[in-house]
Amino acid sequence: MKPSDRDIAPDHSTRSVTGPGDKQESWLHKHGGSLIVCATIMGTAIVSGIVAFAWYCFIVLMEVKAQTETLEVQVNEIEQEQDRFDKRINFLEQGRSNTE
Repeated sequence: MKPSDRDIAPDHSTRSVTGPGDKQESWLHKHGGSLIVCATIMGTAIVSGIVAFAWYCFIVLMEVKAQTETLEVQVNEIEQEQDRFDKRINFLEQGRSNTE
């Protein structure tokens, strides 16, 4: 006759309830899985934050670069216009000195 599962004595080494003489399960063994999950979530959040900050810095730098290029173009246009005015002033001054 085969013994049923109820007739087999439970394995006392795996039970979580401690009695006299049993070893108490450590806090780390009880909560280690939760700590790993928490550390994984926090690590993921930290890495995501670093990536988001780096992406933000990249976008800001690209915007600053675009504005700098726009300002350089405007400065070049102003310098060209200043050169044209200087040439006109020189031409007018030469015409005035020739008539005097």
